[in-house]
Amino acid sequence: MNWKFTLKLLFLTLISSTSALAQLSCEYLLEMNDSFGDGWNGAAITITINGVSTDYTVNFDDNDGDFLNVAIILQSGDEVTIGYAPGSFEGEVSFALSDADGFLVYGDGPNPVTGEDVFSFIAECPSCPVPPTGGIVVSDIRSNRVDLNWIASDPEGTYVIEYGFTGFEVGTGNVNTTLGQETRLTGLDENADYDLYLSVICTNGDTSALVGPIQFSTPWANDVGVVAITNPLTDCSLGTTEQIRLALTNFGGQPQSLIPFDFSVNGVPGNVTMPSDGFYTGVIAVDSTEVIEFETPFDFSEPGVYTIQVWTDLDSDSFRNNDTTTFTITSIPLINELPYYQIFEEWSGGWVVSEESTDASWEYGTPSGNVISSAASGNNAWVTNLDGIYNSAEVSYLESPCLDFTGLTTDPNLGFSLFIDIETFDEFWVEVSNDDGENWSKLGEFGTGVNWYNNIVGDSWDGSAEFAGEWTTVIHPLVGLADSSDIRIRFAFFGSFFPGLEGIGIDNIFIGGPFDMDLAVANVGNTAPSGCGSPEDFVTVNILNLGEMTQFGFDVAYQVNGGTPVVENVGPLLVSPGEQEEYTFDTPFNSTGGTAFDIKAWTIFPDDFAQNDTSTTTVGINVVPLPLTEDFELDEFPAGWSTDEGFPLYGAGAHNTPTINIGDNMYGGDPNFEVELPFVGPVGDPLFISFDYRYTNWSEGTDATVLSEDDRLEVQISTNCIDFETIFTLDQSNHVESAEFQTLSVTTSDYVGQNVKIRVLATWGAGDYWLDLDNFNIATCSLDGLGTDVMVTGVSAEGASDGSVEVSPSSGVGPYTFEWSTGDTEQSISDLSLGTYTVTITDSNGCQEILDVEVDLVSSIGEIEVLEELILSPNPTGGNAVLQVKFTEASDLQLQVLNTVGQLLYQQENRGVVEATYPIDLEQAPNGLYLVRMVVGNQIITRKLIKQ
Repeated sequence: MNWKFTLKLLFLTLISSTSALAQLSCEYLLEMNDSFGDGWNGAAITITINGVSTDYTVNFDDNDGDFLNVAIILQSGDEVTIGYAPGSFEGEVSFALSDADGFLVYGDGPNPVTGEDVFSFIAECPSCPVPPTGGIVVSDIRSNRVDLNWIASDPEGTYVIEYGFTGFEVGTGNVNTTLGQETRLTGLDENADYDLYLSVICTNGDTSALVGPIQFSTPWANDVGVVAITNPLTDCSLGTTEQIRLALTNFGGQPQSLIPFDFSVNGVPGNVTMPSDGFYTGVIAVDSTEVIEFETPFDFSEPGVYTIQVWTDLDSDSFRNNDTTTFTITSIPLINELPYYQIFEEWSGGWVVSEESTDASWEYGTPSGNVISSAASGNNAWVTNLDGIYNSAEVSYLESPCLDFTGLTTDPNLGFSLFIDIETFDEFWVEVSNDDGENWSKLGEFGTGVNWYNNIVGDSWDGSAEFAGEWTTVIHPLVGLADSSDIRIRFAFFGSFFPGLEGIGIDNIFIGGPFDMDLAVANVGNTAPSGCGSPEDFVTVNILNLGEMTQFGFDVAYQVNGGTPVVENVGPLLVSPGEQEEYTFDTPFNSTGGTAFDIKAWTIFPDDFAQNDTSTTTVGINVVPLPLTEDFELDEFPAGWSTDEGFPLYGAGAHNTPTINIGDNMYGGDPNFEVELPFVGPVGDPLFISFDYRYTNWSEGTDATVLSEDDRLEVQISTNCIDFETIFTLDQSNHVESAEFQTLSVTTSDYVGQNVKIRVLATWGAGDYWLDLDNFNIATCSLDGLGTDVMVTGVSAEGASDGSVEVSPSSGVGPYTFEWSTGDTEQSISDLSLGTYTVTITDSNGCQEILDVEVDLVSSIGEIEVLEELILSPNPTGGNAVLQVKFTEASDLQLQVLNTVGQLLYQQENRGVVEATYPIDLEQAPNGLYLVRMVVGNQIITRKLIKQ
């Protein structure tokens, strides 16, 4: 059996007299349990051996408070007393003491008897006890040897160690015998896994049972690598001559010296000159680490992100995978000139996630979530998870570059674009420091700036912000920081334990002003529904007045995909200082057609601060091609889907759910469940919609629900994302009452050639129940048929019947059926004469393609005239085969491998082939029949290849 050493061993000082040394030692086992799993809550058991007492208890940290096993080493004749002192919750406590043969000596609980002497006995060991399992220690493991120590069960016995590679059969291994309590095993292989067994031949002639297998692994003899880079670290104003410091570790089983090491930064070699640099001449002992430094410096003064790689290059190193360490730092810029405007298009701007953060989800890049799906302008921003939800119980800080406002006489403004998608009990705020981050204070209070905080109690933003769900500009003066240096700004986010939303987005950070005239486009949008587009789509802009004068009568402009700008005057629209107003352009654009549209909008105003005038966004239709399948087994709500529920995903077993699905508990307080799929298309004839559903009781989900006359589930379709048409209704008249999932299927031919959005809308009527949905399948018949490839082999002569036709559909959903005008039903037909043959191909959804195929007179089609030799072997194959070909003259060749439904698995083309060998790899393909096709000119030959 395999031993897992979770025992805590009490090593007792054995009596030193000669008579005591001859006594046998054995291992008794004390097992302590707590049924609640929070430890013994102050209770303790006392074991006294020959007058020496030791207390034992179960703490929460010991195996999570469930249990603790302790090995007690005893000698025959030892006087043992068991005592027990109670704690709280005695009904949770139990324990048992077993002897070396596994027989119960004493046990009690729950509610054990208390007292100093609840049980006493004289220890007795077997005539030849096994060595105590918890006392076996494998140490000083080298590449070719290990040391072994144990507690002697018979001090005068002979100990037998049998060892070999992991899994060896007892009786076939290497044997080492020794007196005493230690030995060294030598001659081992490096980088090998070993099992060993220990037994003892006692002085009475008996042999104990085996202990083991005890497992250990030897390291490589020579194995060094870099485990850490300790300098430089992310900081402001890194220098031109920074030294790179590393931690060098000896993973192997032999001491090492004369180790070359080198570095690169952003892929550029460090130009280390060896051996004067990058050559370690000391000695690194086994399992030791040395911190060393390159003498060759590197210039990190230019602000930016640097990826440092450091590696060892020991010639005799047997394992290279641990040689290299990669470390990324940011050289943070010092901002001492205002205005400062960072839109994050070129890089992260020197903004970094603070080391004070816990489980931070902040990421820099292009947002692609369901809600935070784009930056406020351009492509990039900082977001708490670019493509998903923030982390549970997140406490995170996004920290600014170093700022120096020395010389300013007026406090500048801080402005930025903010996206909020958080719970109402989450919090987000801004902090400032004027001592380089040693101390921080919250910036502002509720309502002291533009859109500044919405939580009047906590002076923070929470999920109830009136602008939640869209990019919005917020502004606040950096109060008291004029003429200060060592300034840092950070965004603070405290997330909930049960996140289901995407968090915070930050973009377009501005520090400066205030100016007399400063208009900015805070964000740009469009009026067409998201994902659908419109032939008359109107651009909207939020115009923000960052200056100190009211503005009106100015021009604004927008441009789509770099086209001709549309310029309009806002007329009487007034924008007061610190306020923003929405303007909708009168001139629309066409946002249909399934493409993305990059919209840029800006203000046109004389003497205006221009850096923040412009904002961009990307809109358009994101059409998902069919077929679309979704079973939710990735445990993520899929991109492009939407629902009215905050937490629609439920795991297997949540309420008797067999797998992960989406669902809603519907009752009077939650009367609707709405799920929208992505825009899909184009739709052929017909469109197939199917998914699994079930109605079950709250809360167990074990009993079928009987629908009332007002309960219903509708399948709806829209072509504009606004107007939905119901194409199927499930109600009490056609609902299948079952706690098991049922499949609902709908077919329509009304939307051929269009892109559509599908919605499942459930309406509550009565009761309290679960509605679960799973396994969506949306498919259609392609407007281009089944994409069938036709291979014709003509007849060899007039009157001959040696032609053949093979058809291979490449789209649709297999398996396929074939109906030939000859009555045949296979994928290929043969023995054909001159003429036209018709085949109807049908996929599993019922989609069809009808082809007329002409078999003509073609010389030697089906055989290749210049082919001298063709060998396909082995056939059948277990996964790998080889095709050998030889031609009488240089030929252009196309080689294809297809499965039986016509899907192309592999293709290769070569020119001027005379003789060649082509490997065919079917290792990852399922067992079955495959077709190996070779085309030379207009001549084709096909061979069958079987994988089994």
